[in-house]
Amino acid sequence: MKIVSITMSVLILFAMAASLKALPPDETLPNIRCESMRAIGWSYTFLPSTFTAGDTVTIKYRLVNDSSVSAGPFQVGLRVGGTIVDRNAVAELVNGGEDSGEFIWTAVCGVPVEVVADCDSAVAESNEDDNVMTDPGLECSQPNLALRNTSFSGTDPSRVKAGLYYRFAARVYGETATSRNVRVTGGVVGGAVLLDRTLAVMNPGDNETVDFTWEVPEGSSRIYIHVDPDNTITESNEGDNRWELAVTGVAISTSEERYDLSLKLNKMPGLRPVGAKLLVPAGRALTISGKFRGATGAIRDVTIVGVVKVKGNPPQKVYSTTIHHIESLVVPFSFSWTPTQLGETTISVQVSPGPYATSRGVRDSNPANNTDSIKVTVTKPKPLLRKM
Repeated sequence: MKIVSITMSVLILFAMAASLKALPPDETLPNIRCESMRAIGWSYTFLPSTFTAGDTVTIKYRLVNDSSVSAGPFQVGLRVGGTIVDRNAVAELVNGGEDSGEFIWTAVCGVPVEVVADCDSAVAESNEDDNVMTDPGLECSQPNLALRNTSFSGTDPSRVKAGLYYRFAARVYGETATSRNVRVTGGVVGGAVLLDRTLAVMNPGDNETVDFTWEVPEGSSRIYIHVDPDNTITESNEGDNRWELAVTGVAISTSEERYDLSLKLNKMPGLRPVGAKLLVPAGRALTISGKFRGATGAIRDVTIVGVVKVKGNPPQKVYSTTIHHIESLVVPFSFSWTPTQLGETTISVQVSPGPYATSRGVRDSNPANNTDSIKVTVTKPKPLLRKM
C-alpha cells in the first residue's frame, strides 16, 4: 500500500508540473520590450561602425508593449558602463503600443552602452528580461597623435653656435580617428616654453607643422616638442607624442664666422610685358618680394635695402630693415612701393651682414650675389571709361 501511495504522489507532482508549464503568460501584467537601438553620427547621415571619445552620438531607440495591459509611468535610461547617465520619461505605453526616443551622448571608450526600458523597475512586468538592448555595431576607436619629421636648422646639435637663433620643428600627424583641441607645446626642458599652440581639429590623415626659434646659449640644453602634453586625449599609443633633442651651445670666435648671403627676387605678378619691357601704371602699388639664404654660415642679422632709380634721376632708398633670424635658413621678405615718376625704372634690393655681425668684424665672403634687380617702365595710368 505504501508503494502505491508514493507512486500516486509522484504522478500527481508530475501532472502539476506539466499543468504549470502549459499555463499561458500572465495577461494581467504589461511587458515593455526594447525593440531596437542604434547609434547615429552627429550629422544624422550615417550609422557609425566606430566612434571616437568626445564624438557627439545620438542613441535612438524604440519600445513596444506586447501585452494586452497598459504600462506606465516609467523611465527609459541610457546606461553607460553600468551607470544610468540620462533618462527619458514615458507617461504611458498602451497595450500593443510603441514609443520611441533618443539620447544625446558624448562618447567615451571602453564601456558598454545600453538602452534600458523601465530602468528604475517602476512597472511590474510579465517578462523583465527583454528591457535592455545595445547596438552591436558600436565600437570605440581611439585616436592617435604622432610627432614625425622632427628637425632643427643646424647641422650638428652637439656643436651649435652660442648666441645664434635656431629653428626646431616637427610635424603633428592625426591617425585612426578625429581629435579635437590638440595642444602642442615646446621649448627648453626645465626652462622657457617657446611654443604653445592648439590645433582645433586633427582628422585621420591630417598633418600640421609646428616650430619655434630659440637663441641657443653656451652649454648643454635639451629641447622638446610635445603633443597633448596634458593627456586630455586618450590615445591608442602615448609613446609617440614627445620629441627631445640634446643641444650644446659653443662660443665661436668671429674669425670662424663666414657669411655668404645669396639673394633672389621673385617675379612680380600682374606686370604687363610689352616686348622686352614690363609696364606698370603710375600710382599702382607693387609688392617686391624675394628670399635670401646663408650658404656657408650663420645669419645672425641681415640688413635689407631697397633702392629705386628712374632713368635720369638719382637713386632713391624706398625700404630698409634688419632681420634677426636663424642659422642657415632661407629667409623670405617683402615690401611695398608705389611708383610716381614716369620712365624706365630699376628696382634693386641688396642684402648685407647686419650691425651685430659687422661690429664683430664679420664680412660676407661673396658679396657679388648680394644684389638682384628688376627693370620696369612706369607709364601714365589709363583713364577710366565712363558708360553713357
